[in-house]
Amino acid sequence: MRQCWLAVAEIAPELAWLDRDALLADEATLRELFGLLVLAHYQTRPLDLRMLLDGPEVRVLVMRCAGRVVATLLVATEGDMHDPALRAAIFRGERRPRGHLLPQTLSAHAGLRDAPSLRYARVVRLVVHPALTRRGLARRLLVELERTARADGIDLLGASFGATVELLQIWQACGFAPAQMGTRRNAASGEQAVVVLRALSDAGAQLLRHAQQRLAFALPVWLAGPLRTLDPQLAALLIAAVPPDAPVDLPHDWRDEFAAFVAGYRTLAASLPLLAAVTRQQLGAAWRAGRIELDAAALLVAVIVQQQPLTDLAPRYGAAGREALLARVRSLCGELGAVSRVSSTGA
Repeated sequence: MRQCWLAVAEIAPELAWLDRDALLADEATLRELFGLLVLAHYQTRPLDLRMLLDGPEVRVLVMRCAGRVVATLLVATEGDMHDPALRAAIFRGERRPRGHLLPQTLSAHAGLRDAPSLRYARVVRLVVHPALTRRGLARRLLVELERTARADGIDLLGASFGATVELLQIWQACGFAPAQMGTRRNAASGEQAVVVLRALSDAGAQLLRHAQQRLAFALPVWLAGPLRTLDPQLAALLIAAVPPDAPVDLPHDWRDEFAAFVAGYRTLAASLPLLAAVTRQQLGAAWRAGRIELDAAALLVAVIVQQQPLTDLAPRYGAAGREALLARVRSLCGELGAVSRVSSTGA
């Protein structure tokens, strides 16, 4: 059977963007697409393809050899949100507009408040028949996607997937750079999700640089805490992908992200790198000035610097449980932030 597929692949492949409505009525092509998706992931169900094609901004690119579909790329157009109130709500985690995974992740988790204003083409699925892998077919699909996306004024190509060494290397070989790393394992894949991006415009390049600076700032803290069990090879790839001149100090726009944590909008894990930097910079001055008690300072150190579990610390600090202690940490961070505002103004 493999020899049959290899013979088919010797014929020059044809690329075509399929009209979504026509595709839904084309049972034969749908069956071929579904077959490819099942081969790529055993958990794929018929409903999954329907859901993928249901979004108004989803497009399908197929590669045919001798009339047979041998590879496909499903892409969703995201972002292009210019309402400041909506972008602020996404940043705080209050709004999650359907079908905008990349801009939401970069805003709500990476701290890039204005990420939703750019236009993205997110690769939802990229599948090559198993008998034809390592022949450059996926790269051809991505080249065609880039050509079309540039013509459509897209700022960034991107994808989000369960991070493995092999997958990350494949995407990096195609010119994509890691921009954000999840701190929790996905229930389905068992891996942390990574976002990779490829800039197509000046605005896209600027956002990608900003995202990589944020990642460089976060990795030392995450790798010692929520990502300490990450595959060391994968961690090495992430570190190596960070620009050597990325700053390790507080981001210039850190106050919005810090305020979002204090207000309860951002999780502790996502905010740890920023909280650790603020604690290192401000805790000593706050203690010496008598603006924070020793027990409060010790709590911040235990949670943020030592990354001890909140459930273990709650009895020691007389808290009813994890959430009650987290609320106390948020309040103390608010006081620490107030101290930093005073010191930065020279008062």
